[in-house]
Amino acid sequence: VFKTEYIGERAGEVSRRLREKGAWQGELVQRRKDGSAVAILGSSSLIRDAAGNPVGIVRVNRDVTDRKRVEQLQELVAQVERERDKLRTLIDAMTDEVWFCDAEGNLALVNTATARTFGFDRPEDFYGSIYEANAKLEAYHPDGSPQRLSDCPLLRALKGETLIDFEEMVRSPVTGDMMHRQLN
Repeated sequence: VFKTEYIGERAGEVSRRLREKGAWQGELVQRRKDGSAVAILGSSSLIRDAAGNPVGIVRVNRDVTDRKRVEQLQELVAQVERERDKLRTLIDAMTDEVWFCDAEGNLALVNTATARTFGFDRPEDFYGSIYEANAKLEAYHPDGSPQRLSDCPLLRALKGETLIDFEEMVRSPVTGDMMHRQLN
């Protein structure tokens, strides 16, 4: 015999409904001998004799554990997507540039301000390797000396360095003007 827990109902309510209406359908959880849960979609029908007296019950239980897991996973994915969308909206609303690259140096996220600063209509158009993107930029130290690729702030951060108030100058590919930038 499995230990049964009815979802949203008490066992007494299920029995009462079965006696009164002749049928019950609902969700329940049964426990295996090892204590693991099995999600069940159960259906019970009362069997009556010719005089209308109950003489038995037919019960069909369908294991819906896998379906429940899929539903929970889908809800979790939807929740993560909603949070990601909120974060993306917040980041895109910022007037400061926001850059993010993965461990391999691929730009994984830039906001709208960054894309526009560098002449792209959409942030997605800016994605690619930080090495490729940096090679297309004219970047200088505050004293006007050219910045080497190894001095690129994102690459330095990628190597574990914390940059606070890092200053550089970059020529705008859109206007050709020199942009003075401070990065953290």
